[in-house]
Amino acid sequence: PADVEAMLNKGLLVMEGEIKRKKLRIQLTPQPNLPKLLVDEERFEQIILNLLANAVKTTPENGEIVMEARLEHDEKNNTVFSIRFKDNSPGLTK
Repeated sequence: PADVEAMLNKGLLVMEGEIKRKKLRIQLTPQPNLPKLLVDEERFEQIILNLLANAVKTTPENGEIVMEARLEHDEKNNTVFSIRFKDNSPGLTK
Protein backbone atom coordinates (compact mmCIF):
# COMPACT_ATOMS: atom_id res chain seq x y z
CA PRO A 1 0.00 0.00 0.00
CA ALA A 2 1.19 3.50 -0.93
CA ASP A 3 1.27 6.42 1.48
CA VAL A 4 0.14 9.27 -0.79
CA GLU A 5 1.45 12.11 1.38
CA ALA A 6 4.87 10.46 1.64
CA MET A 7 4.98 9.99 -2.13
CA LEU A 8 4.07 13.65 -2.74
CA ASN A 9 6.82 14.71 -0.34
CA LYS A 10 9.29 12.42 -2.12
CA GLY A 11 8.43 14.13 -5.41
CA LEU A 12 9.11 17.50 -3.77
CA LEU A 13 12.53 16.28 -2.63
CA VAL A 14 13.39 15.16 -6.18
CA MET A 15 12.39 18.58 -7.57
CA GLU A 16 13.78 20.60 -4.64
CA GLY A 17 16.68 22.15 -6.58
CA GLU A 18 14.50 23.49 -9.38
CA ILE A 19 11.81 24.64 -6.91
CA LYS A 20 14.41 26.64 -4.99
CA ARG A 21 16.04 27.99 -8.15
CA LYS A 22 12.70 29.38 -9.35
CA LYS A 23 11.75 30.54 -5.82
CA LEU A 24 8.44 28.69 -6.01
CA ARG A 25 6.01 28.44 -3.11
CA ILE A 26 4.62 24.95 -2.61
CA GLN A 27 1.41 24.22 -0.76
CA LEU A 28 0.76 20.54 -0.02
CA THR A 29 -2.82 19.96 1.13
CA PRO A 30 -3.64 16.27 1.45
CA GLN A 31 -6.96 15.37 3.01
CA PRO A 32 -6.40 14.36 6.64
CA ASN A 33 -6.28 10.61 7.29
CA LEU A 34 -6.05 9.54 3.65
CA PRO A 35 -5.97 5.75 3.49
CA LYS A 36 -3.04 4.02 1.85
CA LEU A 37 -3.71 3.12 -1.78
CA LEU A 38 -3.26 -0.25 -3.43
CA VAL A 39 -1.33 0.90 -6.49
CA ASP A 40 1.83 0.07 -8.38
CA GLU A 41 4.02 2.35 -6.26
CA GLU A 42 6.71 2.77 -8.91
CA ARG A 43 4.24 3.87 -11.58
CA PHE A 44 2.27 6.05 -9.16
CA GLU A 45 5.48 7.75 -8.07
CA GLN A 46 6.33 8.41 -11.73
CA ILE A 47 2.90 9.95 -12.31
CA ILE A 48 3.35 12.28 -9.33
CA LEU A 49 6.83 13.24 -10.48
CA ASN A 50 5.66 13.90 -14.05
CA LEU A 51 2.80 16.13 -12.85
CA LEU A 52 5.04 17.99 -10.43
CA ALA A 53 7.86 18.41 -12.97
CA ASN A 54 5.37 19.87 -15.47
CA ALA A 55 3.99 22.27 -12.87
CA VAL A 56 7.50 23.37 -11.85
CA LYS A 57 8.54 23.79 -15.49
CA THR A 58 5.55 25.93 -16.46
CA THR A 59 5.17 28.00 -13.29
CA PRO A 60 6.93 31.36 -13.53
CA GLU A 61 9.58 32.41 -11.01
CA ASN A 62 8.15 33.32 -7.60
CA GLY A 63 4.98 31.41 -8.51
CA GLU A 64 2.95 28.99 -6.46
CA ILE A 65 2.02 25.33 -6.88
CA VAL A 66 -0.78 23.75 -4.84
CA MET A 67 -0.82 19.96 -4.56
CA GLU A 68 -4.08 18.39 -3.33
CA ALA A 69 -4.96 14.77 -2.62
CA ARG A 70 -8.36 13.61 -1.42
CA LEU A 71 -11.13 11.07 -1.62
CA GLU A 72 -14.24 12.20 -3.46
CA HIS A 73 -17.45 10.70 -4.79
CA ASP A 74 -18.22 10.46 -8.47
CA GLU A 75 -21.64 10.85 -10.10
CA LYS A 76 -22.51 7.24 -9.16
CA ASN A 77 -21.43 7.87 -5.56
CA ASN A 78 -18.35 5.67 -5.92
CA THR A 79 -15.41 6.72 -3.79
CA VAL A 80 -12.53 7.85 -6.01
CA PHE A 81 -9.07 9.14 -5.28
CA SER A 82 -8.26 12.58 -6.69
CA ILE A 83 -4.91 14.30 -6.99
CA ARG A 84 -4.66 17.85 -8.32
CA PHE A 85 -1.79 20.15 -9.13
CA LYS A 86 -2.72 23.81 -9.47
CA ASP A 87 -0.26 26.49 -10.47
CA ASN A 88 -0.26 30.05 -11.74
CA SER A 89 1.34 29.27 -15.07
CA PRO A 90 -0.06 30.91 -18.20
CA GLY A 91 -1.53 27.55 -19.26
CA LEU A 92 -1.76 25.95 -22.67
CA THR A 93 -2.90 28.06 -25.58
CA LYS A 94 -4.04 25.18 -27.81
